[in-house]
Parts: sequence; C-alpha cells; structure tokens
Amino acid sequence: MDLVISPSAVAGYTALGIVVVILVYGFLKQPDFLTVPRRPRYREVIVPGMIVSEVIEILRKPPRGFSLYQLDPAHGLVVYLEGPGLISLGCYYPLYVDPSTQGVLITCGIEPRTPLYGPPVRRRLVRMQRTVAQMLNGVAV
Repeated sequence: MDLVISPSAVAGYTALGIVVVILVYGFLKQPDFLTVPRRPRYREVIVPGMIVSEVIEILRKPPRGFSLYQLDPAHGLVVYLEGPGLISLGCYYPLYVDPSTQGVLITCGIEPRTPLYGPPVRRRLVRMQRTVAQMLNGVAV
C-alpha cells in the first residue's frame, strides 16, 4: 500500500510549520534596547520644563494595556510591553529619554514580537506617541 499525500495537505502542513516557527520566534525574542535601533520607525515627544529624572519617574508607571518590560534610568531607557492581540503577539515600545535645549526629548520606538509591517505598526507607534505626550503634557513632534 503506497502512501499518497495530496498537494493541498503539503501546502497545509507547510503553512502550519511557518506559523509555528513565527510563534516560537515571537515567544523567545529577547531584544536588547540599550542600542538605539537604526530603523526609521520612531516618533518623538518634547516635554518642556522637566528634567530627565522627573520624566522617568512618571514613565515608571505604564499606561493601561501595557506592562513595564525594562527600566534603566542610568541610560534613560524605559521599555513597555503590549500583550498579544488579534493579529500579533504584541510589541515592545522602547522610550529613549534624552535632555535637550527645549526640555526633554523622548524618542518612541516600536519592535513587534512577530513580523508586522505597514499601517498597523504606524498606528501603534502613533498611539504610543500620543499616550506618552498625554502622560507628560508634552508635544508630539
């Protein structure tokens, strides 16, 4: 008796294998945020009249729907983690806090746990930028 595998079964198993690899990659991903990513996916917030330590103290408490993943006041780094959603396993949001001549400059970045591109990433990044600006009474640039 010969074992015959239909082409649709091969395609189904291939798709299932790809999904499993993406899920395992997303769960095991542990990025290092001490180096600023060189991707163009970032937004900025300017907070006039505050210093870096005050901003980090306010950012220590994450907004609703996010958890604090990493906090490094010495490097001016706060990283939020968004939990899994309908189309992804969530995203990391590194916030780089730097002093500037206008006050404090916060660079908001995004690092999806699974491959995610285009408008969904831009919408999530803009939402984080607005959330940070509202938390600190800053200006989204």
